[in-house]
Amino acid sequence: MTIRNATLAVLAAAAIAAPSAWAEEKPKAVVNGNGAWRPRPSEGRAGFAFGLEWEFPFAGMSGFLNPTLENPFNGQPLHLDLDLGVRFYPFAPAPRVFFIGPYLGGGYINGGIPSGQFGVQAEGRVGVLLGLSLLLADWVFGSVAVGGEYYNIQNIYRDGTVEQSTENLGTVVRAAIGFAF
Repeated sequence: MTIRNATLAVLAAAAIAAPSAWAEEKPKAVVNGNGAWRPRPSEGRAGFAFGLEWEFPFAGMSGFLNPTLENPFNGQPLHLDLDLGVRFYPFAPAPRVFFIGPYLGGGYINGGIPSGQFGVQAEGRVGVLLGLSLLLADWVFGSVAVGGEYYNIQNIYRDGTVEQSTENLGTVVRAAIGFAF
């Protein structure tokens, strides 16, 4: 390799890395599209949900609001979810690098009662995610996370009676891509 080629390689690497070096080290809000996988084989559900998330910085951490929709094409009922939580970024301002994030969530399942009776299901859950977020060029956001949650599903019949359905611990895998501002 000649000196000229080595110089060109260093200049090219510097040009690619420069936007990250110039990035402002301040917390940023994020809007992203995400997918979550909650494998629950006992319920016969695929467990893939897709949604839009808004993450906003406050008081040295960030909060998030994440509505998701699961409507598999295999005949399962419509499933709407909403997760609310916080994320702590111990090593850098939000939304950069490693995070840990507890959350509360709820869900509405149109039908889905195993006995075939008419009604709906309501789900409550509490969980925590451990993840890694990357901010490229100070505006392109990507994130992956894995965690666990406790969930409790109740059957609500048309006559108003409520019956316990499923209560268990589950795994959550999440990936997101979006924009920071």
